[in-house]
Amino acid sequence: MRRNYARYKLGKTIIIALVLGSFTLMPHLYVGATNTDTDISEKTGAITTDKTSDTTQTNTKTLSEKAGFNSVKVSESGIVTLSVSENGNVNNNWYYGDYYDDDDYSSYYPSKCELFRSEKEDGDYKLVTTKELSRKNYDVDMVDNTATSGNVYYYKVRYIDDSTKTTAYGEYSSPLKVAVVTTPSSIKNVRATKAKTFTIKWNSVSGIDGYNIYMKEFDNELLVSLHTYSSLETDGIESNDFVPAEVKSMPYEYVGSVSAEKKSFKYKKASHGKGYLFAIRTYKNVNGEKVESTTMYASHGVMDYYFCYNAENTKFNYKWPKSESQARKACKQITVKVWDFKNHAKHSGAKRSRTLWITVNKKYAATIKQIYKELYKDKSKPPIYEAGSYRWRPEESTWSYHTVGTAIDMNCNENPMYRFTYKKNGKVKKKIIVGSFYKPKSNPYSFPRNGVVEKTFAKYGFVRLENDLMHFNADYVSSSSNY
Repeated sequence: MRRNYARYKLGKTIIIALVLGSFTLMPHLYVGATNTDTDISEKTGAITTDKTSDTTQTNTKTLSEKAGFNSVKVSESGIVTLSVSENGNVNNNWYYGDYYDDDDYSSYYPSKCELFRSEKEDGDYKLVTTKELSRKNYDVDMVDNTATSGNVYYYKVRYIDDSTKTTAYGEYSSPLKVAVVTTPSSIKNVRATKAKTFTIKWNSVSGIDGYNIYMKEFDNELLVSLHTYSSLETDGIESNDFVPAEVKSMPYEYVGSVSAEKKSFKYKKASHGKGYLFAIRTYKNVNGEKVESTTMYASHGVMDYYFCYNAENTKFNYKWPKSESQARKACKQITVKVWDFKNHAKHSGAKRSRTLWITVNKKYAATIKQIYKELYKDKSKPPIYEAGSYRWRPEESTWSYHTVGTAIDMNCNENPMYRFTYKKNGKVKKKIIVGSFYKPKSNPYSFPRNGVVEKTFAKYGFVRLENDLMHFNADYVSSSSNY
């Protein structure tokens, strides 16, 4: 009866501990990205301490809880703080502690955490500090205030329980390589400041000689996942469990360095519409070599100097106008060059350059000019004889993109608007309500589906409607956590 009561009490305690532990949040700092020197190794070395050694532990009790490192931070004064938590080693019976003592009906729980340090991965590890643990929480910050700035150390941790007559020891963690170099501060923002240029800004730290900057590039599908959970992003985004595995697995590319007094870096090789993760590490010059910080900070950005489907730049935000004067104030007239046939009626023969005037939203003017610039340079010289954007109709003021000047209609007669009627048999009947015909195979003014015109507009976030083939509008889907 006494033994059964002990098991019930133990199970109850464990359930409480598990529930509390499930809400522990990982910090946004993360360890070991891009630099293989900072990876955690599986090698083990002999541990020597003033209190006990491995050779005297063979006849002692053991703990199933294994301590592990979550993150590391080095202060400007060289103090190393290592975040430690239980490493998920729970047995199938949901017991914390795998030893049940028939003599005193008790189980072992970690009561302390020990931190060890060595100057070599397979060298002798000496005890640095011991810290008391709470019964309900095995998360703890272990502090080494004896480290030498610029040095590289290897650390291990373990849990112990010395609260009973027999001391129980947990397994040692894998060694963690730590460079005693000030941890970088957070990245303030990543912004597209020119057509191919990102400017990355951060808060400075002292006690270093400079910053190394790293980058990884990814496409729209992965970018959408970052937007979906952008409210969870601060810095060190890769510690976020929602970030796609494809992004995490991509290697970082070194893109440059700046001196310690700098607080920004310009990356000038970005591609329009692509997503980027930028990360910074601090470094210190030691004996002619750069010793990098173990931890880096990262933040993402989109090359959205021109509008794109996943644009983050808040300069593209707009409001539905309340009046015609307000709508006009938000627009401006631009000129664009296009190609058309000299013989427009026969739409054949040589082509000539023309200039069109279009009134568009001011915030999208540069993007629309860039679209037409690319169409004008294309070898196929797609013929365009008309283009219109802004128009004011009170009944459309809360839903038509033409009201805000972010939609463009072109070659309306040859790219009609349809009314779709859906039949009970599943068939769709199309009736032209604006325009005359759509003959992309025989009439060059009818833009083919997925042709150069449609693809160029899509590149810059403008969607062509299924039922309105003359119509291209900016499809704005996200706002920024970065601006």
